[in-house]
Order: sequence, then structure tokens, then C-alpha cells
Amino acid sequence: MQIEKIQPEDIPEVVDLWYETSLKAHDFIDPQYWNANRELMKNRYIPMADTFIAREEERITGFASVMENYLAAVFVLPQFQGRGVGSALLGYVKTLRDHLTLKVFVRNTKSVEFYHAHGFSALSEQEDEETGEKELVMEWRK
Repeated sequence: MQIEKIQPEDIPEVVDLWYETSLKAHDFIDPQYWNANRELMKNRYIPMADTFIAREEERITGFASVMENYLAAVFVLPQFQGRGVGSALLGYVKTLRDHLTLKVFVRNTKSVEFYHAHGFSALSEQEDEETGEKELVMEWRK
């Protein structure tokens, strides 16, 4: 597996990965929400973040996006989860920062457990304005 900075030509594949993974990980949210945000991901969020992709052979298997000290995303294709892709991406981002914060849906228990296992602590719980879902604000410090 290689981890590298995203290139403009990788953005469509990364957005497809984000969409596919979001539908599966967040089955408690209306799929229309994710579909409505595809263009924002492609044209705004991915380009404005520092985004790193994991590649196995020629396929992008996961990505992580960070904006300053905010970990905006860690997504891994469902069929590659549990193989260390997310851990490798998160580990790489941690080498670039001394402190990270993130938000994760409370009902996404797999991700909550993942972040706890990688040294993140819950700071608070709040409601996501767009979905009405509860989310944890979590933090990691070197």
C-alpha cells in the first residue's frame, strides 16, 4: 500500500469512494443527503483540504482529509476495511500534526471505536445541524 497526496485526476474516484462508504457506514441517514453533497465534495471540500490517498496496485482504497488540525475524513472502501488502510492513513496524518480534532456520528459505532483505539478521546456530544444526528467531538494530542 502506498500513501500519497491526492492529484486532481484522483478526485472523482475519491468522491465515489466517499459516497459508497458513506451510504454503508451511515445507513441511518437518508441516502439523498449523501447524493446531494457529491458535488460539494468534488468541487469544494476535497480540493480545499490536505487529502491523502491509500493506493493498492492502481486502485484507491481509502483517503484521509485534514484542514489545519481538523480531521475532516477517513474513509476506506468497505471491502478493504479491517486490513490496516484506515490505520495507515490516520498514522500518516498524525505524523503531520501534533493535535487533531474530529466529529463522528454517535451511531457510527465502528468509527467511534476506531478513533478510540487510535488515541482519540471524546470531548463533547452535539447535534449535527444538517442531519439532526448526535455526533461526538473527539481529540487526539501527540
